[in-house]
Amino acid sequence: MGSAAKPATPALIDALADESGMVRFYAGLALGEIGAAAVPDLVVALKDKKSNVRANAALAVGSIGPTVAEVQAFNYEEPADNDSTTFSALPTAQIASIQALILRALEQPITLRLDGQSDAGIVINAGGIIVIIDATIDAGATTNATVNNPDATEDSQLKGLAGGT
Repeated sequence: MGSAAKPATPALIDALADESGMVRFYAGLALGEIGAAAVPDLVVALKDKKSNVRANAALAVGSIGPTVAEVQAFNYEEPADNDSTTFSALPTAQIASIQALILRALEQPITLRLDGQSDAGIVINAGGIIVIIDATIDAGATTNATVNNPDATEDSQLKGLAGGT
């Protein structure tokens, strides 16, 4: 199918909320087949108020990109430390080279650094999602993806999925 089917993306996004599980399933498969061209619309669907739409959008995003040897899903809590310079590695130790990464900050913002980055990093706002597909993040398992919670009072929670080799 490929990117030539991009005009069908809005209808397929709507189909992610269909009452029929089969319709939702095949809509997700079709969006995955469209590939990277569908990612902007899928990112919007990841914020939908309906949990089944978010779940099906996440599955579709997960089917886009490289074939990976290892996939790790995680729930992670970064303690409040009131220190913007201390970063902790995400729990993706079995993945030496990350090729796909989906992260969602829950109630608190979090700062993300990638590939051994040492500057300010990327701030993911509370409720925000970052999606990286078909990348090479290979600084090593302990510095591929690190996070910081500069908040002095509340822990930050992340949900994520990483894939790679």
